[in-house]
This record gives sequence, structure tokens and C-alpha cells, in this order.
Amino acid sequence: MKVKGKLLIVASLVSITTSFSGISNAATSEDIVSLEPREQVNSVNLYSQEIPARNKMISDLMAERAIVLAEEKPGFLMEWNRLGNEMQKLGVEFLSNQEVKMKINNLSNYDRISPYVVIPSQSNIAWTSYRENWVKDGITYEVQHLTAEANSQNSSLKGANGKIIQSDNSFQAGATNLAATVAKDAAKTISLPINIGLTVYDYVKDFVTDSNFSKTTVIENISVNYSYLWYENVDFMYVKKVGQSDNQQIMSFVSSSMAGTLSWNTLSFNYKKSTGAVESAQIGMGSRTYDLRPDNHRNGSAAIAAYLSPYAPKNAYLFSLEMRTIQNKLATTIHGTNPSVPGSIT
Repeated sequence: MKVKGKLLIVASLVSITTSFSGISNAATSEDIVSLEPREQVNSVNLYSQEIPARNKMISDLMAERAIVLAEEKPGFLMEWNRLGNEMQKLGVEFLSNQEVKMKINNLSNYDRISPYVVIPSQSNIAWTSYRENWVKDGITYEVQHLTAEANSQNSSLKGANGKIIQSDNSFQAGATNLAATVAKDAAKTISLPINIGLTVYDYVKDFVTDSNFSKTTVIENISVNYSYLWYENVDFMYVKKVGQSDNQQIMSFVSSSMAGTLSWNTLSFNYKKSTGAVESAQIGMGSRTYDLRPDNHRNGSAAIAAYLSPYAPKNAYLFSLEMRTIQNKLATTIHGTNPSVPGSIT
């Protein structure tokens, strides 16, 4: 799992595997290789020498688009569109709702993961598509990515909230995080919690004029107003053999990611001076961005493995995020939509 940003977020990943008896020799994504380039980058049926690198670039751009919407800086919609133009240079096509509906209506093998569902005819989701080819055991497979992305309108793929957190007791300024980053899946910690984020001292030191203020200074009664925004990105992958028509595609794999911002405004706090006297202080606002993705997000080789074997994982969802704050207090738990079909996104 890839984690960017500097705030305390506990990310849970869920991967569901459907099994059937009597089938062996399951394919794995490690056995699948991408083809050398044969067509122009903006071709509908794209061959790529380094497909994983291109997928990462597309994921990076989509995460940037989410953060642009979350921060709402001057000219943010122009920047959002500019990033979309960069995606188009990588072969990504922006689809109308009617085009997405027609794409799903053309599928005949729709029951590999879930039953047929027609998407809602709404404009609050940005739909994109691109294709790539992979080789497994001498057979070339085409993977089409149909991606649902939040835009500036309200939808189930975005949200915002806030909470005021008050410390329970005193603590040393350098010993407690204002925000940091920790990643977990559904069953275990992926990596041990490490302090790569922002301590209270890191944040308040520039606002305190006391030259003796240090990491060991005792903070008392700190109150922080947190606000958080999140944007989810869902990638549906459809697989077929090269040369087959699109109505022979099978949706074999779904993955999701989240990006957004965590902001805070320290309302007030007290600290003990070296003389023992208690001083009151107030400081301004701050924020951090985050971008969280499961390992197999937008991984076409995982989609082909799922296409070939019922034993292979069928999804890589970013199941939930826990945003934690001062003294490891939980600000909120954000649950992903984890959709199994495009039609369940509203």
C-alpha cells in the first residue's frame, strides 16, 4: 500500500476472494507481462512498455485532482481541468453518462462479480476510460479501466466533516502528534506506526516567542478544531482477449483509493514556562494532504489473474480511514463506498 501525506490515518484494506471447487493452476499477476508499445499514446487500444508506471501516473493525477477540489484554492477548477488534460495525454478518455451506460449495456458476461446494474444518469461523477494489453502464456488480453471519480458536485464519492478535540491531560510538546500517518489492512498493521507526521511542537514552535519553548515544554489544555475532506476513486477493470468484441468483456476486478485534506485550527493552549508560570497562546491554521492506495489499485495484471481464476482476489478496496489527532484521539472513521458495480455509485 502506498501512503502519501503527513497526518495520522489508519487505512484498512479488504480483498474478497470468491472460490469454486475443481479449478486449479490459478494465475497470478506476477506471471503477466505488458507488451511493447505499438500505437500512439492517445490510441483507444493502448500498448504500453511500462504499464504500471503509466497507471501510477494516472493515479497520481487523479489524486492531485481530488486534492485540488479539497483545497479550493483560487482557480482550482481550471487546475482540475488542466490535470484532466494531462490524463488525456496518457490515453485517458472522458466519458459522458450516456457513453458509460451504453458500455455497461453492451456487456453480456456481467455476472462474474455481481448482477447487471445500469448506472444512474447523473452528472456528479466524472467517468473515464483507457485500455492496455497484457500477455499471459502467449495469449494477449486487453484490460479496460472504467474509473469513477468525484467532481465538484455532491456524490457518494466525497465527503467533509469536522470535530473539536480537547486534550485530556498535560504532555510534552515533542512527545505527542498533532497528526501523523499509520497504515493498516483489515487484519494487521502493514507497517508499525512511525512518527512521520507533525508533532505539536513542530506546529506551534513558530508561533511562540518564548526562547525556552522546546520539545520538553509541557502543554496543557490544548483545543484543536479539525476538519477533513475525502475523495474516493473507484476503478472497474474489464478483461477480454484481444480481437474479441467489448460485449465479451468480463468485469473481473474493482479497486479504490482515497485522497483529500486534513486541516486544523488550534483554538488555544497553555504551556508551562521554565519559571513554572503558565502562559496562554493562540495560533493559526494548518493542513496536510493525503493520498492512499491499495497495492493492486488500477493493476491490470490483477484483473487478468481474476479473469482466469476464481481463486484470485477480485478487488482491492480502501475499506476505511481513521483520522487520529492529539494524544491519538480518533477524529473520525471514513468508510469507503466499496462498490461492486458502477451502478451502485450515486
